[in-house]
Amino acid sequence: MKWYFIDKKYINFLKKFDYKVSKVDYGENKMKGFIGVVLQKENNTNYFAPVTSYKKKFEEMADNIDFIKIFDNNDKILGALDLNNMIPVPDNLCVEVTFDNLEEFRTFKNIEEKIKYWNLLKKELKFLNKKKYIINNNANRLYNIVKNKQNHPISKRCCNFKLLEEKCIEYENLILETV
Repeated sequence: MKWYFIDKKYINFLKKFDYKVSKVDYGENKMKGFIGVVLQKENNTNYFAPVTSYKKKFEEMADNIDFIKIFDNNDKILGALDLNNMIPVPDNLCVEVTFDNLEEFRTFKNIEEKIKYWNLLKKELKFLNKKKYIINNNANRLYNIVKNKQNHPISKRCCNFKLLEEKCIEYENLILETV
């Protein structure tokens, strides 16, 4: 898995149909990153999940099928992976994050701040890649619950994956029409 930034226009398009799609633009050129690919469906639809920054309430929360806390080597919580908010994303609407392109998506006061943020991303990614099997398994199980059991308690806190897949195709067709 790797870090990605997802096209803002695409995210805003999806948010029109499902309010649970994560906000990605935090102003001052600060975009939320996504981890991907957490799930790949038979139709080659790739799902990416947002990572949220640390919140004190995470200390009391347990990992579950749709929420995985991210720790550093000292068992300090760095953030969490929100599988409940994973979204389908066309390949041409996501950009892999590298140290060189990081400033296209986020503003830094100086190089030290950029390096500190990059090191955080690397720590989070290292942890998540160790949990890749669990993440992929949870994403697949979660997808099937939401798709097949709309009244399940977990389904109520998740994005509508089937609807978002339809809107993903619709968005791709809109892009093709404008080219």
